[in-house]
Amino acid sequence: PTDCPAFDCFETWKAATLHGLRVGLQEGNSWHPAVSMLILLNEPDFFTTKPKCIPAGPWCRVKAVLSALDGVLAAEAEAGISAGSVCLSVTWS
Repeated sequence: PTDCPAFDCFETWKAATLHGLRVGLQEGNSWHPAVSMLILLNEPDFFTTKPKCIPAGPWCRVKAVLSALDGVLAAEAEAGISAGSVCLSVTWS
């Protein structure tokens, strides 16, 4: 991921989520009703073949997914979003 230095997506996802919530994806203390699911990453299993994944292995995709999830949850907490108002997913190949 280009915006996830060393596969750490926390800051990128926290900033992106807060921005989205500020520009209309938040309604009260929930996500806007039109948002039912947020896909954190698309096919992170391919990260293991990236040249920056040293040593090669599943740690790259796991770190990216967990740090992205952590960033979204931190943004929700900061914005006062109630837990469980949107489903979170990762699309694996």
